[in-house]
Amino acid sequence: LIKSFEKGNYANPGFPFGYRKRNKKLYIHKEEAEIVKLIQYLYVKQCVSILQVLSYLQINEIAPQKKWDQHKVRDLLKNTVYSGIVHRKDLNRTFSNIAPIIISIEMKNETLVLLKERTRSHPKRNNHIFHNKVYCADCNKYCINDTAKKKYRYYLCSSCKQRFSEIDLNEL
Repeated sequence: LIKSFEKGNYANPGFPFGYRKRNKKLYIHKEEAEIVKLIQYLYVKQCVSILQVLSYLQINEIAPQKKWDQHKVRDLLKNTVYSGIVHRKDLNRTFSNIAPIIISIEMKNETLVLLKERTRSHPKRNNHIFHNKVYCADCNKYCINDTAKKKYRYYLCSSCKQRFSEIDLNEL
């Protein structure tokens, strides 16, 4: 596998959007490559979010056969193969000159920085002590964690919207 990459072959299965694969080599698919450039341009130069890029693609029916979603857009933006570079974590190696360049390395680096800056962090959730254990006393429906009031923890009935304090539940 490593030798194949070192020879400039694209040894990954399949091929990324914007390319076609023949005899282990990637070749630019001109129409799709223009879409790749458009996505990069919208995200980097127009400061458009991934969801806005997705909306643009869907509204304008751009490559509808791709069935775009935000994960496909994000993956395309993150993929360094468009700059001729392939990172293989499993091999702990980076290979260059693997594909014809669609996106300059400068633009790709700018994209990767923006992706990191614009990504929301999801801190480890601190579940309530009665998470998945509280049912409403009035209607016997499941109660969900309610963090609307940060000072105290509550559970909210999913049906009748009655709120229960964790302090009150602790005393039971």
